Amino acid sequence: MNKNRSTFISLIAILVLVAVACNSSSTLPTIAVLPTLPPPTATMAPSATSAPTATIPLAPTASPLPMATATTAPITNGTEFAWNYLADQTSGNVKVQIARLVIADKTAINQDFTDGGLVTIFNDKPVVAEVIFIVTNNSDKPISIYPDQGKVIAGSEQIDLTDFMMGTEFGEKFSGDIYPGVKAIGGMWFGFKRTALVDIQKMTITFMGPSDQSLNRLGPDYTFQLDLSQRQDAAIPTELK
Repeated sequence: MNKNRSTFISLIAILVLVAVACNSSSTLPTIAVLPTLPPPTATMAPSATSAPTATIPLAPTASPLPMATATTAPITNGTEFAWNYLADQTSGNVKVQIARLVIADKTAINQDFTDGGLVTIFNDKPVVAEVIFIVTNNSDKPISIYPDQGKVIAGSEQIDLTDFMMGTEFGEKFSGDIYPGVKAIGGMWFGFKRTALVDIQKMTITFMGPSDQSLNRLGPDYTFQLDLSQRQDAAIPTELK
């Protein structure tokens, strides 16, 4: 009987354990089901904004500098001065131009003024001058004209060009008979005995007007008043060489 009692007790214990186990399973905590979240929408990365185009400032256009106008500076001192085409006059349809004038210290001119010892008039002339005439006969008949028999006044001196005719003239025959339509280009040298180069600031050249073959005057005398105060050293033009 004790054995049956032990068996009964063991059976009761098993039933108790089963009951406890069942009770425990019925009280298991409910697992909370989290709501299903929608998958995150893939947010596109913002489009890369192009970097602003770098504006390169253009260098300012360089304005060309004004060209300096070439001017002949006045010469205030020196040993030789020269001018071209100083004056012209027409008398009796005969045009005469002072095409070139040179004044200089004689030592500055590379020329033998003695013509090999034949000419002595320049021996006492420390200042010399050269004049080139252009004589154009626009009339319809031959004329006679004599620029090399005129007079020159400068400083305190009056020069008679006739004294310098021998051995100083050059170029074409510009004195004497000139035929219609002819242009004669020629010149001569003369000198100053007392007038210094610096004192020759103006000059007068004068000679008789043209005449016909019967010596009848065709027009008034030529008188050129030349202002030499603006010193120049002009090169001789090709047409006068």
